[in-house]
Amino acid sequence: MSASFIFARDPQAPPPGLEGAVAAVGNFDGLHRGHRGVIARAQALAAKLSRPCILLTFEPHPADFCAGRTVIFRLTPPDAKAAQAARLGL
Repeated sequence: MSASFIFARDPQAPPPGLEGAVAAVGNFDGLHRGHRGVIARAQALAAKLSRPCILLTFEPHPADFCAGRTVIFRLTPPDAKAAQAARLGL
């Protein structure tokens, strides 16, 4: 399975081919066991529905965005998070 990473800025216009996708939504910092469980459930549902599965995450962290500055320590920088997601098949 190939993975691609799309930075979407308009929530009203999903990228082509992702309409109806099953999304695992969250910050997913570190992709620990709990995160992997959420992702596995989304992948199983996507397979059952014959839909794509996506990981919807945020950069910057919503708390940083709202504060206008960095307030949240990140375990995983965005590039590493993308690589971890790719290893999980997303």
